[in-house]
Amino acid sequence: MEKQIALVTLALVISGCSSLETKQPEPQEIIIGKAVEIIDNSPVYRHEIPQTKLTNTDRYTRVSQKPLPEQIDLLSVNISTTIPRSLKTVKEAVEFLLMRSGYTLLDLSEQSSPTNIMMSNTLPESHRQIQTMSLRRALSMLAGSAFELRENNVYRTIMYIKK
Repeated sequence: MEKQIALVTLALVISGCSSLETKQPEPQEIIIGKAVEIIDNSPVYRHEIPQTKLTNTDRYTRVSQKPLPEQIDLLSVNISTTIPRSLKTVKEAVEFLLMRSGYTLLDLSEQSSPTNIMMSNTLPESHRQIQTMSLRRALSMLAGSAFELRENNVYRTIMYIKK
């Protein structure tokens, strides 16, 4: 009888120890406005260095210190805007969208003649209202399907290439 109890106790101890070594679920990121909340379900007794530095911002809230994707890729920021009626050409609309992005339009003298023609075209009425989309997609939309948007991340300039 004592051997059976010892075997059962040993089995419980072994199974209890093996559950400590199982992989715990990864922390979940929840985006709340501009902050990212990290829900970490890992046990307290784990002594691993976290991959992302977390900061307590509230009693029950921990926020990641890594930059947001829009801060790394500036043209991926979502925009929703109306292009003013005072802007008449595609070039003016492109410069309006780039105004706060940190990017500029490459000088037209350095771009192809089809690009210069496209930039001098009148802005279509359907392009004045831009609903939620990335800045990159909005810039591509303004140029049309005949052009490909190219960006230079070193100089933070954009240009259009005829396809």
